[in-house]
Amino acid sequence: MPTPQTVLGSEPHAASDDLSLPVTYQAKEYGEVAVDLAKLLVNGRLDIYSEVLRKNYFNIRLHGSELVFTAGHWIGLIPINDRVMIDVRPRVPVRTLARLLAISNEAPTAVERLLRRYLLTSAETPFLLDLYATSLLKALEPLQTGGLYRRYERVQQDTSYPRGRILLGETIRRHHARGRKDRVAVRVFDHRVDHGLNRLLKTALSTLGRQLDSPPSRRGRLPLLARLEQAFLMFSNVALDLKCVCLDDPMVRNPEIIPASRSYYVPAVHIAKMILGRFGLELEGEFGNVELPSILVDLEAVFEAYIRAVLLRDLAHLEPPVSVLDGKKGGAFGGKKELFDESPSEPVTPDVVLRRVDAASGQKTFPQIVEIKYRDRDFTGDDVYQALAYAASYRSPVVLVRPRLPGEQQKQWHIGKIAGLRIDGYAFDLAAEEGLVEEQAFSDHIARRLPGV
Repeated sequence: MPTPQTVLGSEPHAASDDLSLPVTYQAKEYGEVAVDLAKLLVNGRLDIYSEVLRKNYFNIRLHGSELVFTAGHWIGLIPINDRVMIDVRPRVPVRTLARLLAISNEAPTAVERLLRRYLLTSAETPFLLDLYATSLLKALEPLQTGGLYRRYERVQQDTSYPRGRILLGETIRRHHARGRKDRVAVRVFDHRVDHGLNRLLKTALSTLGRQLDSPPSRRGRLPLLARLEQAFLMFSNVALDLKCVCLDDPMVRNPEIIPASRSYYVPAVHIAKMILGRFGLELEGEFGNVELPSILVDLEAVFEAYIRAVLLRDLAHLEPPVSVLDGKKGGAFGGKKELFDESPSEPVTPDVVLRRVDAASGQKTFPQIVEIKYRDRDFTGDDVYQALAYAASYRSPVVLVRPRLPGEQQKQWHIGKIAGLRIDGYAFDLAAEEGLVEEQAFSDHIARRLPGV
């Protein structure tokens, strides 16, 4: 896939003289971008990937000679066809998307039929292990039909049936000096599958299998692990290279010198090098040479899970202890409850519920509720009414949390109080240079609001 040009609006301009290069338009979440209809037609028919239409990544409408694409809640690079891509950016400033994904443990969506090329980064991205596995398996499919690459390797052997070049010095030192006149040391060129390229692929499969099978393991990985094991068997005559000496193989270092007849190895080699080299992906920014499915992120879900995970991590040491619960889940490990004190009642499902249990009586109290709103504007009246309902039901103060807006000075503020139930606001800076510092400041703010801390 060639590197696309970038268009910062609805008016495309060529970044080079090669008009065959794909053009990338930029849009924000829930924003609009207009695309020239001529770029979307082939022989008079609309040419848009069926995956894009089926998943409703955009609302599309005709406006004159343009199609207007209105983005939804997915961010990432979304190919529309072979000639047009739309890069949907977050509607609030985000410094490191990879950090949010890693802490939230939210897996992004991979659009397997829509490929793009990524730059590598030194920061590992373990939350993409499933994507690496499915991508490597996909890249290995041509090896099943085209066969494993055999190449001539220089090998030294001890044998009683010599072929190749006899090594006199080695023969005398290793055999004749010990009274073995029936063996010689030889050097031959052997046509074999056990070489650096295949060792790289086998070792990458083994590494992925171990990582995916280690806790915490996502649900539903058994079919993926079975596929990895099946692919591993294809390299039964290849040595496992746990020391990764294969990374020094010339064809591994520079896959472009792999013979053209075996060019189908190149994508798999790039992915395997990334896995064994413990590299990660640059999710935003420029295009690199590792081709993987386009990664899309639901930042609303990620922001919510991220805030909950930060509190779970940072409040674990508190005394008396406090449980950080997901209010959308019920049962002993969830924070959902009925709105009213008597049944029947509608449930209430705040994003984060802090709960304490008295060791002597077993009585549950809820010292804090946190409601998370991913948006690029201030809280609405409906948000406050919702917070008041949570406060009344849980007998708890509530903090409304949203991303910090560009140029915004205040980080925390008081919204109001009714019958002793306090509602406050907090602006979390997703663009902070030091993400850990911002996270700890937020956790400290919540901890200070808890009685007895």
